[in-house]
Amino acid sequence: MYILIILLTGCAHLWGLLEGESSYAYLYGAKPYYAQAVILFAAGSLMTCLGLWIGEGRLPEWPRASLHHPVSGKVVLPAFLISLLPYFFPVWVPTSFGVIKSLLTAVLPLGLLFILARESARDQHGRRAWIAVVAVLAMAIHKVLFAYLRIEMILPVVIYGLGIWTAENRSFRTWINTRTLLLAGYTVVFVLAFPWIHSHRGVYGTGQDRLTYIQEAGMPAVFSGQYHGENVLTRMGQLNQLSHVVRIAGEDGFYLGKTLSYLPMVWIPRVFWPDKPRIAMGQWFNNRRKDQVDPEVINYQQTSSSSMNMTIPGELYLNFGWPGALLGSLLTGLLLAMFWKQCRLYREDRLVNIPGQLMAAYLLVEAMGQFGADLQSLVTTTGVYVTLLGLSYAWKGVEAGMGQRFFLSLNETKR
Repeated sequence: MYILIILLTGCAHLWGLLEGESSYAYLYGAKPYYAQAVILFAAGSLMTCLGLWIGEGRLPEWPRASLHHPVSGKVVLPAFLISLLPYFFPVWVPTSFGVIKSLLTAVLPLGLLFILARESARDQHGRRAWIAVVAVLAMAIHKVLFAYLRIEMILPVVIYGLGIWTAENRSFRTWINTRTLLLAGYTVVFVLAFPWIHSHRGVYGTGQDRLTYIQEAGMPAVFSGQYHGENVLTRMGQLNQLSHVVRIAGEDGFYLGKTLSYLPMVWIPRVFWPDKPRIAMGQWFNNRRKDQVDPEVINYQQTSSSSMNMTIPGELYLNFGWPGALLGSLLTGLLLAMFWKQCRLYREDRLVNIPGQLMAAYLLVEAMGQFGADLQSLVTTTGVYVTLLGLSYAWKGVEAGMGQRFFLSLNETKR
């Protein structure tokens, strides 16, 4: 998945070169630094791939740290349907419990959708697959009406596709059928409407207001192609931000860890530190590229209406130059490979490893985004892994306690 995204991103850069300076791929870039940005992108991606490859083959599995808790496959569909409740009707969760909110509204429903797609592909179970596809379309349309981020509008379809792609006994029939054609049709509509969404998001409201706005605009306008903003491919490009990383490093010198001063506090959950400062390095970087902040002052609590991600190789380069970008990208790949090995994705017999597959789905989605906007994303990934590991151990403890009480009751009956 990561290699595929790297190739698509490379195509986005090539598209920009062919279109010239009018391309959205280079709209915000520092043009004199494009060559160095291309090299930084390629070197960081290759070192991350090398780390993933080494980790997959050389890193050992640690049974105690493994997300391995197989249960009956019959629980997947009911669990998925229950998880849709907070997805469609988000519950209020205090900001100090942000991880719990993410689990309820994103990780669990999308992760269980991934598992359901894999199960239906393995068993060629038509009814279960149809339930999954109807749910996918409902989830996607819900985000079309209420979400601000465009990735949320296509993510359920992508998650379902990833589930099919990673199933063990998938076949040609798994891909070519009415269900996948429906999802392919939705994807085409999304891709065609993407420039219009980009041009109008933030002004078309939510829910009924958004639907009314679309109706007033008219379908011909939505799909006319007259909105020459970014498209799905150019949105994947990274030269805008990486060219500014190279420019800023050249102007200010390498920051030598100054932009990473937030990392120690990131590890402290907000539930234990309710007043933990808000961290918005993407907004600081966006303000710095526009020369709106003092380069000597690193304020990770910036407030801005827009943000720009540095990327992991970019943030490493900004702080430590080429040694940091190359070695840090290699270590990033090793860390992510370690998480992947602990997922134990492929099932045993008729059992389903729910915690491992939830983590696998999360990692695959992260790979689509090239593992995040900056180094904070690695902390978030680690937090998701630790949370799922803790829940897995807690559930094992519950099962052990239930089993112990069961055998005690049998002994009492015998007496």
